[in-house]
Amino acid sequence: MAAGRLQRWALFLSGFDYEIKYIKGTNNGAADGLSRLPRKITTKTDESKDYFNFVTEERLPIRADDIITGTRTDPILSRVYYFVMNGWPREIEIELKAYGIRATEITADNEVLMWGYRVLIASKFRQGLLEEIHTGHLGISKMKSIARQYFWWPNLDMDIEKFGKDCFACQITSKNPERASLIKFKEAVYPFERVHIDYLGPYQGKMYLLIIDSHSKWPEVLEMHDNGRQLVSEEFEQFCKGNEIRHITSAPYHPATNGQAENAVSSFKRGIDKALKDKKNNNESLKTMISTYLFAYRNAPHTSSGESPATRMFGRLDKQIKYFQGHRDIRCKEGDPVLVRDYKNPSKPTWQPAKISEVLGERTYICQPKTDSNLRWKRHTDQIIKVGDFYNKKKGVLQEKAEPMYEPNNESKTGDVYKPNTESTPQPEYKTNQDRTITDSTPNKTVNTKVNESPIEIKAELSSNVTKKNNKKQENSY
Repeated sequence: MAAGRLQRWALFLSGFDYEIKYIKGTNNGAADGLSRLPRKITTKTDESKDYFNFVTEERLPIRADDIITGTRTDPILSRVYYFVMNGWPREIEIELKAYGIRATEITADNEVLMWGYRVLIASKFRQGLLEEIHTGHLGISKMKSIARQYFWWPNLDMDIEKFGKDCFACQITSKNPERASLIKFKEAVYPFERVHIDYLGPYQGKMYLLIIDSHSKWPEVLEMHDNGRQLVSEEFEQFCKGNEIRHITSAPYHPATNGQAENAVSSFKRGIDKALKDKKNNNESLKTMISTYLFAYRNAPHTSSGESPATRMFGRLDKQIKYFQGHRDIRCKEGDPVLVRDYKNPSKPTWQPAKISEVLGERTYICQPKTDSNLRWKRHTDQIIKVGDFYNKKKGVLQEKAEPMYEPNNESKTGDVYKPNTESTPQPEYKTNQDRTITDSTPNKTVNTKVNESPIEIKAELSSNVTKKNNKKQENSY
């Protein structure tokens, strides 16, 4: 508000022309009637002299006469004093640059050079003044605050910092320095490339050795008989040397160096403490609780990787996904007509017509073969073919020759499209759109039909070598 009001006054007054005249203070009572009454003053005072005496009296370890003498004898300040009294030249030496920058602010008061209200100190008195302001060992910041009230010389702050850091008494009683920036270990790319080890305990009256793999986060907890020097023994060092293992130890009383092991120790203690306080575990031994904790920890996804330690340690899921080439994904419901594998002769399984009797899961079904309504077969989707319109719903059977010997394999598509794994025989293909084109194994023979039309017969004759090959694959998978 005040700043806005001043701006409006400045804008208003800028529209006038002014003539500035000097009026002696004793005659200018109207400007400030409360503090400068228009009465005659008979006593004359030297304000500058009083101010200098106020600054120097009992506040500096040197006298005013010493400051005057030092100013006259100092090779730098003597020239500064001369320039202040007689005018500054246009060009000055480099050692006078700090004073030249403040040339309009440096004055001579009672033959003492001053920058504002601060005394300019000759070089021979500077060490003594630094010792004086550091008498109470108040620290660098407070030393600067005190110095800025009374005196100045070029690079004063740097000299105070150096003096404070060189004080042995201050250094040995100082607090811990600022923590160093974090440096992460190099990321491990395979299991047991790097492991972190730490002793745990005494915990519940026992000592444990905790080992955690850096790549997979797989933990191992082993009960120890004592907290000995096994990890720094000569035998252990020889073992590491013989197996080209680099053994790195952390600094004493600095657990952050081995932070991964420390975090694992903390998680282990919290987990076992919770298990001990759970009433359901009253009859369980400590060893059982540890095994339960490790089992759960190894199979839970880790926050740093998004994968469980077991998966990253053994890579079972990764390998299964990498090498499994299946893409077929079908869904059946109760009552759907299908072809299922018949393993009465396991060495030569055949396809039998059936229908879905019960859905057990996403890929597992209970099937009822048409040959015996009392039989129930459990089959996986890899052992099932959805036959669609080839099934005669009125009779509940397939046409006599409608037994396409097509097996789901690694190259099959999603839905109802099946492609046998062969290159020598043209591939029959089933499409799920309204207009189906069914291609027989015989070249240049195509039959078109609609979904709602009556059933048709299909002659699907595969070569014997393809049938044998598919049967052999199914036998192995079974």
